[in-house]
Amino acid sequence: AALVFVGVGYMTAQPKTTKGADRDADKVAIDKLVKASIQAFNDRDAAALAANWTEEGEYVRNDGEAVRGRAEIQKGYAEFFKSLKGKPSVEVQVDNLRFTSTDTAVSEVTLRLKNEQGNVIASSWRNTLVVREGGQWKVALVQEWDRDPALDDSLKDLEWLIGTWRMDSKDRDVTTTYEWDENK
Repeated sequence: AALVFVGVGYMTAQPKTTKGADRDADKVAIDKLVKASIQAFNDRDAAALAANWTEEGEYVRNDGEAVRGRAEIQKGYAEFFKSLKGKPSVEVQVDNLRFTSTDTAVSEVTLRLKNEQGNVIASSWRNTLVVREGGQWKVALVQEWDRDPALDDSLKDLEWLIGTWRMDSKDRDVTTTYEWDENK
């Protein structure tokens, strides 16, 4: 354990992209995968959605329970689609994409489920491991969690900033407004 601790002390942060590698084609392919998944979700097509996963893919829900295998993932989406009321749509915001090897990437996303009026009715954060399999990018692992703002001490410490702040000086006036987004 001591060796691991000492070794970690010598590690330095690495850039979020692979040095020297032109990953534009991979980024386009992964973006295409994301858009196909959004379309399949909005069409309530569990089979098309599951087809974007590896055969042994794993989905770890925000309660910690894992769904393993493409067939089970498809079944889970089909059940979820039956439970939806109205015609909500999904919006995916890719917050970060980094390549950890030639054939793997990690994508951090914010997922928002919106009702017909465009209001957010649910949101979650996901880490997604995407792999190149048979020349195509597929989802291999998704870990989802809901953020509880009450438990987020780092943002809670900034709550005092909420509001409009104004600074007047001889040369200029500056007004800044801080507000919470829909997820606080």
